[in-house]
Amino acid sequence: MVCPQVLPDLGLVLTHPAAAKSTAEAGLDLRRFEGASTHWMRHTFVRQALVDGVLIEVVSELAGHASIDTTSIYSTQELARKIKAVQGMRRRVAV
Repeated sequence: MVCPQVLPDLGLVLTHPAAAKSTAEAGLDLRRFEGASTHWMRHTFVRQALVDGVLIEVVSELAGHASIDTTSIYSTQELARKIKAVQGMRRRVAV
């Protein structure tokens, strides 16, 4: 099974056995990538990079965003996800 490798600046999706190996070594399920769109992969990359603490300026450049404002949308979404998780936890504790 070969995992696609996305090069967004070039508009290309490449397949390479090394990409499949890297994905497997990271413990990822290759089946999730078989039908993945380039949009989903870019979104996932940007979101995960921000979650992992990569500077927003670096993520913005790697994603090819013309403005950090575009990248900041992802960090806003991540904050909303965290708030929702904590609110759910608070309800469980209060019950």
